[in-house]
Amino acid sequence: MKKLFISILAVAAAVACTKTNVDFEQPAEIGFAPVASMSSKAAINDGVYPTNQPIGIWSNYAGGDVAPAKVSDYTKFATPYLDNVKFINRTTEVEGKVTATANWGGETPYYWPTNGSLIFAGYSIPAGGDVNTNATYNFSTDVMKITDYVQSLSTADTFDLLWFGRTANSYNYRNADNAVPVEFNHALSWITIQV
Repeated sequence: MKKLFISILAVAAAVACTKTNVDFEQPAEIGFAPVASMSSKAAINDGVYPTNQPIGIWSNYAGGDVAPAKVSDYTKFATPYLDNVKFINRTTEVEGKVTATANWGGETPYYWPTNGSLIFAGYSIPAGGDVNTNATYNFSTDVMKITDYVQSLSTADTFDLLWFGRTANSYNYRNADNAVPVEFNHALSWITIQV
């Protein structure tokens, strides 16, 4: 009887055991789709952001169930997520031909958080260097500072310094390949003097 009882328990235990798998989906990489605001007094006046210019990005995070939406209270986004990191144009290669895309991704890939959402701010970086290593941004006051920037005196080397303040919407594209749309403002004016 004892053997029968143990056999029944063994069969019941085997039937009760189920195999479970936990699948973890890799979150999507953070990306941007930048455009430059239209201005007749700027070096970039067609609205197309140059693919050879990286972007410096700051981001703050709000956790919990904060869904991507119009931001009415920026104090919820108090946790820094990205601190002045470089994003570069993503290229595609087909049959050996490299083509620029309309998306920028992290020089080192950065991924969406598993919950909550992000807001962003950023500025343009010259193709051959940087505007300044002391660029700062404060999300609570919406103030960006790029100190000691000097424009080149050579027309061929001039650079259209662009920026965008904290985004009006928060984002979390962790399960999609969407890029955050951002519109840059011109920090400088292009002046032509004819004599």
